[in-house]
Amino acid sequence: LLTATLFLALSLPAAECKHRGVWFWQDAGNPYGAATIVGNAALENQTVTFLTSKSVKRVYGSYGTQPVTSPSVSATWNAKLHAAGIQSQFLMSETTSIFPSNHPSLLTKISLRVLDFNSAPGRTVPEKFDALHLDIEPQALPNWSALTGSEKRDHLLLLRDTYAAIRTHLVTQGVPTFPVYADLPVWFDRLPTDGGQIGWTNAADRNQWFTNIAASLTGYTLMAFDQPSFNAISNSVSWELTNGISTQVRVAIEAD
Repeated sequence: LLTATLFLALSLPAAECKHRGVWFWQDAGNPYGAATIVGNAALENQTVTFLTSKSVKRVYGSYGTQPVTSPSVSATWNAKLHAAGIQSQFLMSETTSIFPSNHPSLLTKISLRVLDFNSAPGRTVPEKFDALHLDIEPQALPNWSALTGSEKRDHLLLLRDTYAAIRTHLVTQGVPTFPVYADLPVWFDRLPTDGGQIGWTNAADRNQWFTNIAASLTGYTLMAFDQPSFNAISNSVSWELTNGISTQVRVAIEAD
């Protein structure tokens, strides 16, 4: 479904606050899923009209193997988005991608579905994906709640290393600056002394993790979906927005 990223006035440039993004999940069988809409010209046109009316400027699309099996469909959809002034970012969300044994498969998928698609003979700029968008969530693993704080920290180190592996792969494939965005919960920054889940050894340990991921990512979105008020949202993202980490930080809220 379409989940909105509404950019709030939290130390962000005014122009950025007017631009919205949506996660566009495949959701096979759902009338609003990408599996239903993309490839159906009438539904595509209706969706682009809707997105434009809501000032959406980025679509994080989950399309699976479509760029490989039906590249003309992906190309046509991307071109429609671009004609409306909307970026098309390819969304990947395999939670188990954090484990090193799964990195080869992840990198192969990135090559086939994004890099090879973009570089196919005759592919025009409007038909290409603008970025890679990662919704890889260790906290969604079945055993997460049973992990100790130290083990949860270890999983975040695996996530950090996965981002680094992707950036290294892009460098080796000749597209070192290809944009990569990621989604993070707002509570990764909380120290154990503040009731946080992650077993950061100290503030410097936490800070280094954020510095390291910023070296691999173009930016990340803080998912403030469970925050009950504007003040709660502001407080939950204040550390990331004020600590000078050299990457784009966006704030996402859930919206109908």
